[in-house]
Amino acid sequence: MPEIPLVPAHWHFPAHPTSVRRARQAVAKSLPHALRPHLGDDLSLLTSELVTNAIRHGTSGGTRT
Repeated sequence: MPEIPLVPAHWHFPAHPTSVRRARQAVAKSLPHALRPHLGDDLSLLTSELVTNAIRHGTSGGTRT
């Protein structure tokens, strides 16, 4: 399996449901083509879960809903 590349330490997306898809796309584009069959589905699922939870349960403007 090829070496996993370094990816940006931080990506910034607005706290909006459309950011889930954008985050998945950013992660997929950062993977070399050789790794996509091995890691693509798992990383897509993890990204979706993390970003969705951040949107639902994160704080915005110092208040929690």
